[in-house]
Amino acid sequence: MKHCPSFAQERAQLAEQLLSSLDTLSEAEIEQLWFQEAAHRAKEMDQGLV
Repeated sequence: MKHCPSFAQERAQLAEQLLSSLDTLSEAEIEQLWFQEAAHRAKEMDQGLV
């Protein structure tokens, strides 16, 4: 599987956002973050980056 150079960094940022959100974001906000990440991953797949 090919990864773009910042793939690991993006995943780390997502993990950091999600972990820090456990106490600060609502369930709806967390869900929105996951939808954004899913859209980002789908775009990368469509572009053949992963």
